Amino acid sequence: MARRSTCHAPTRAFNRIAYSAAHVVADPLRAGELNAAPAIDWERTVEGTRDIPDAAIASSVGTDHVTAASVSSCDQVIRAYAEQLEAVQRMGGRVILMASRALARVARLAPRKTIGASTVKCWPCAISR
Repeated sequence: MARRSTCHAPTRAFNRIAYSAAHVVADPLRAGELNAAPAIDWERTVEGTRDIPDAAIASSVGTDHVTAASVSSCDQVIRAYAEQLEAVQRMGGRVILMASRALARVARLAPRKTIGASTVKCWPCAISR
């Protein structure tokens, strides 16, 4: 006997935006090794989005420009996020906040601190930001 679907129509408007890369332009003058990061011509990539009606530029902000091992405090992680955040905002882009291996490492290594009834790690991030 066939099973009936229990899916229902949503009761409220969808509140997410789906992003898609319209195109990314490779930089042929900076071709690298196959196992290296791709050489992207960011200027031409951004130019191309101007031809797409209602296109919005969004960029990920994270800590991928630092190694997790080089970061030893929440303040260093915050500075790493801020560096990328400022660059994206300066160009007028929307921000997509990414997870961070550096933050995960610092939080895992940080001492625990009790704040009220809660015990948190990496407490400067939790209470002062």
